[in-house]
Amino acid sequence: MAIYRDKEIQCEKCKTIYESKFPSFIRVPADNDIKSEFVSGEFHFHKCPNCLHNNFSPSPSLYIDDEKKIAIINNNYDEAIGDRIELKEEFSDYKFYISESVWITPDIINAIDNGFDPFVLEFIKHDGSKYFESKRKNCQVYNSYIKYSDDGYQINLVVLFYDANNDTGEYSMIIEPKLYNNYVDKVERFKAGADESVISSKYVRKLYHLARNLGIDEAKQNTYEFLQCRDEYDDAVLAFVQNFNEAKFKKGEIIGLVDYDKKDNCKVSICYVDKIIHMTDYEYYSEINDLPVATYKATDKKLEAKLDSETELHNDVLKEELKNNFKDDNYDVLFNAMVIVPMKLDEECLNKAVNIDYEDENKAYFPLYLDPSDINNESVDSKLNVIVSFKAALRLFFNVANRYDGIIINPDTDKFKLSLNQLFRFITNRIMTNHNLMKEFLDNASNEEIAFIGEDKYNLIKKVYSTEIGLKAIREELNLTKEKADYMLDDGYARIKRIIKSKQLM
Repeated sequence: MAIYRDKEIQCEKCKTIYESKFPSFIRVPADNDIKSEFVSGEFHFHKCPNCLHNNFSPSPSLYIDDEKKIAIINNNYDEAIGDRIELKEEFSDYKFYISESVWITPDIINAIDNGFDPFVLEFIKHDGSKYFESKRKNCQVYNSYIKYSDDGYQINLVVLFYDANNDTGEYSMIIEPKLYNNYVDKVERFKAGADESVISSKYVRKLYHLARNLGIDEAKQNTYEFLQCRDEYDDAVLAFVQNFNEAKFKKGEIIGLVDYDKKDNCKVSICYVDKIIHMTDYEYYSEINDLPVATYKATDKKLEAKLDSETELHNDVLKEELKNNFKDDNYDVLFNAMVIVPMKLDEECLNKAVNIDYEDENKAYFPLYLDPSDINNESVDSKLNVIVSFKAALRLFFNVANRYDGIIINPDTDKFKLSLNQLFRFITNRIMTNHNLMKEFLDNASNEEIAFIGEDKYNLIKKVYSTEIGLKAIREELNLTKEKADYMLDDGYARIKRIIKSKQLM
């Protein structure tokens, strides 16, 4: 019944590359003969045929217990959440568990085999590890598991840790029946609305965080849209859809995901939508704001030249603005400009014309020229070049932005480099630094966009653009402190930026 797959492994000791087998699917009781090896993790060690070194190389797996009616998906969450949807069609009356770690999978199996609740035990493991670290200030727990007595009635929490010298150690503590039962009662309060199938310390931390910040009720109220996407390597990527874009992305569409870090720096991934998933913040196992955001649809449209490839474009004013980094906020000079996209013949695509890549300082750029006289690269064939609006070139860039670090303008001479962050800043600043365009945006904001901004923040910002009484008078009229108004403006403008980025590229 078990299904084995081949995998290629490179020995970490002698670097020999060899193939080994692993069980990607095990079904008990039919596969009881190999269950112990699966639970022990032995299948994740692969002996090198050259030097006999045992290489640890874990692989995704599916464990089915037909007697206990459980299914355990061992895979990263982004993959597993979609796997569960598909598997529920075949195993509709089974209870599912998701394990991101090969060491959590045996904990789930052992817990169920011995009559314990894996969700409860994950809370005990989390709290026990934190308690141990509080008592051993110089130690850090890197893993923990539950150990059972031979009769299955006594359980111990085993924590594995690094000490101050970075040496490893192990400590065991007994989990008395009374303590376990207390945790059953404690965890029961968390279960309503939670995804009990996710056995993860990360999820426990989130549930505790919501409880400490009195955010449980709010986290259960609203259902959000998520997309399980596939990148160019066919790996799953889970993305968040902000509510003003809900229902706009369809299965099979190519879309742009924008991933923001804590400082709002970003990178772009181009993926296709595999599944559309709906769940609450309380059900999602981690911090939603850490997910990449589904921002725009990518298209495969060809550039159509608006002018002859030898036309002089007279972009002198734009050059000055680029040199001065648009200190006067004159972004229309850029967005209304005509630019040259250098093209070449791709012999692999039957001489199809494709845009040229440019590399500089180990970074890849999408090149543009402001005038034929700026082209000094002999490999650029002027007959193939396409002159289009900067907006059209920008749209093409964002369709393939995962390949680049940004745009470079006049790469042979001026080398004006525009990173992804700068391009997004130009897109938003063009609207937000222009009073008329900003007022137009606010006047035409949809109900979904207003809800995303926050009605109170939207009304405050709209007053700023629709009256001339000044911010101090507006604060007094709305009975807002300076601190409260500043927060509302900062957060409101940050949300408006997200909307503008999406609308300009959609």
